[in-house]
Amino acid sequence: MYSLKAMEHFLSPRNAGRLEPGQGVGHGEALDPQCCGKCALDVRLVDGRVDESRFVTEGCSGAIAACSALTTLVEGTTRQAAASLDAAAILQAIDGLPDEKHGCARQAIAALRAALDEAGGA
Repeated sequence: MYSLKAMEHFLSPRNAGRLEPGQGVGHGEALDPQCCGKCALDVRLVDGRVDESRFVTEGCSGAIAACSALTTLVEGTTRQAAASLDAAAILQAIDGLPDEKHGCARQAIAALRAALDEAGGA
């Protein structure tokens, strides 16, 4: 069963879409076998902080909720703080997901790390 917070993020996702490529923008994609589709995440770093983030997923309601919540967690944080987030932080932010959907949170984190790596130290 999905929590009210998870349902909020699924029904009204925050920061859906893509960022235009440019300086400080990184793009990352991930696929977790426990999730039903891939996740793509873009971040824009400005002066070492996550200025913007956007996501696109072909996944299920759990993937949409996890990605949406992740974008709200990272915006405004330092690159280091964003890089230190883990799946547990996403699950806490949305009051959990069903056990079989935890892969959605891991997938979102993997996409974030790839995006941060591509964005570099901007």
